[in-house]
Amino acid sequence: MKTITKDILSVNQGVIIHCCNTLKVMGAGLALDIRKLYPQVYQAYVSKPTWNLGEVQFVEVAPKLVIANMTTQDKIGTHKRQTNFGALRKCLLQVKGYSDARELGIYCPFYLGSGLAGGANPEERKQTWETVEGLLSLFSDVVICRKP
Repeated sequence: MKTITKDILSVNQGVIIHCCNTLKVMGAGLALDIRKLYPQVYQAYVSKPTWNLGEVQFVEVAPKLVIANMTTQDKIGTHKRQTNFGALRKCLLQVKGYSDARELGIYCPFYLGSGLAGGANPEERKQTWETVEGLLSLFSDVVICRKP
């Protein structure tokens, strides 16, 4: 696992992961940015009849560039942590299998699941990120992209 200074949406080859909810809402944060840049990702996400925690949807947006919609929340809101760590781990295992089979790198946004869904205050969001980092450390080839 390594961290680089790069806007994750400038990655042009690999699997970009991000957290979604089971409610089919991509209304803020990185999910909204993905929705705007790659409308086909949003269309695929909302067209799935139902979502369960721990499911991943892989949407190819360019040759060798895939967005992985990972359902890690069943609710939305900033009043408490919404990220489900068990669901995130399940999603990451699926992404790892997918990326290995296709020989694609995995790109993760800095603070995955720890911003809007990470808790009600900075300390909770920091604790969420520490847990997420621990899960990500299981995968040595994950590249964390921190915006410049």
